[in-house]
Amino acid sequence: MGGEGYVSTANYDENESYVSLGWGGVLADVAFEAKKFTFYAGGCFGGGAVQHLQRNYPLKNDFVHDPATNYRHYTTMLMAPYLGMEYALNDGIHLTAKVDYSFPLSGKPESVCDFPIGPRLYVGFLFYRMK
Repeated sequence: MGGEGYVSTANYDENESYVSLGWGGVLADVAFEAKKFTFYAGGCFGGGAVQHLQRNYPLKNDFVHDPATNYRHYTTMLMAPYLGMEYALNDGIHLTAKVDYSFPLSGKPESVCDFPIGPRLYVGFLFYRMK
């Protein structure tokens, strides 16, 4: 049991459009150890906010009204199941990799049509403090 929070941002197209999901919540998982490896699976339940800026034409001047730009910002509840693996480099440092898949739990399908659904890959280090 624990908590976590992340921000995922994806830039797309030549017009500098982007979608961003900031979220956090409570998590629960189960782990299986095999020598230097630890495999785990679980899920996170929480909430967050989506920001989506879509430009249909290149930005020419920041101070001119642009009718071809669309900006959406909304909050949502979400679920993110995940699978992961750790490798113990030593007692205090582990290398970790995790894949999750977030999806919205609130809102009508048309209101969250631009929710960034899909798998995400996390790679990093975990630092343990041994007493």
